[in-house]
Amino acid sequence: MNKNTGTHHLFLRIIRWTGCASMLALSFFSIPGLVPAQSFPQWKGTITKEGGVTVVHNPKEPMFKGAAFSLKEDLTIPTTGANDRYMISDVRQIIVDDEGRIYVLDSKSADIKVFDALGRFLRTIGRQGQGPGELYLPSQLSINRTKNELCVLQSSRRVSFFGLDGNFLRHVSTSTIWGLAGRVDSMGNLVLTEGIVTPPDPSYALKKFDAKMNLIAELARTPAPKVTAFDPFLPIARWTIDDQDNIIYGYPKTYEILVFGAQNKLVRKIQKEYNPIKVSDAEIEEAKKDLPAGITPAFSNFHSAFRNLLVDEEGRIYVQTWRKDANGQCVFYDLFDKEGRYLAVLNLKERAMIRKGKMYSVDEDEDGYQTIKRYAVTWNLE
Repeated sequence: MNKNTGTHHLFLRIIRWTGCASMLALSFFSIPGLVPAQSFPQWKGTITKEGGVTVVHNPKEPMFKGAAFSLKEDLTIPTTGANDRYMISDVRQIIVDDEGRIYVLDSKSADIKVFDALGRFLRTIGRQGQGPGELYLPSQLSINRTKNELCVLQSSRRVSFFGLDGNFLRHVSTSTIWGLAGRVDSMGNLVLTEGIVTPPDPSYALKKFDAKMNLIAELARTPAPKVTAFDPFLPIARWTIDDQDNIIYGYPKTYEILVFGAQNKLVRKIQKEYNPIKVSDAEIEEAKKDLPAGITPAFSNFHSAFRNLLVDEEGRIYVQTWRKDANGQCVFYDLFDKEGRYLAVLNLKERAMIRKGKMYSVDEDEDGYQTIKRYAVTWNLE
């Protein structure tokens, strides 16, 4: 096996194992009345300064205890529409715009199905191919809410832009880098995770580019899996962008979240004490099934500090942990306010997002049949 080729395959496998590629976008949540001021308990962490950087250190326990919310299902979108108006083959990601329209990235058909706030099918954006307005290996969606543009990252090394009405706008080539994850900010800049496969030390680099793919800044670089001594439980950096173009970033070798301001300077560190979660024998056996031939594994004893992190338009941060429910799903999230204080533990769906008092999820049964659902959220943080 060619080592560079092998490393490319391992990059893709590690992302799938850790949930990065399949993870739904949870950015831009809106949770009115999340923390009632009249019953705000005492926070037991500390805030200090390191130069110009604010450091927030949190204890293991959150400020609020008990069930954080209740849910009531109010919408179901099946993956097959009446009269064959649409068919969703494989939900890669969903996002929701400011009008409540739902955008579903279908990785198998390489297009985007759009539904209104009542769940009615509106249109399909894009189609499989490599021409203008076509998509090839689409992997991630984001919205530039200033320009009302839909941004589609593709593993074929380009980014496509559409109006929210579905009109194709332009393609941007990313041929000079291997973009594994990417989003657009309100200025039209592209923030990308670049996979760098140069031996002997492959890495992931978080970089910001302007609209013409000129490098603005490299913000962070972390190790990537190696062909030898391959560890599918290696910590993988996570990040997202808030409405103020701050980049929320975490490399979960430790429980620390970094906030880079819109000018690409580190402004805040959010730290939390935690108990590491052991990698189970069942998880190791499952990982072995996907190991390429000739690869020697080196499994970690413990999971990374967290699985994913997300942010809403109020700056609240949602950190998905490796703690699982009785069904083996990673449904527990640590919630932090915009100042970095640890508020509560939330029990969400494993593939879910929350926006304007609604939770959206992709549910999958034992046969792999997917259904998109929406729930009304009632918050109980008092």
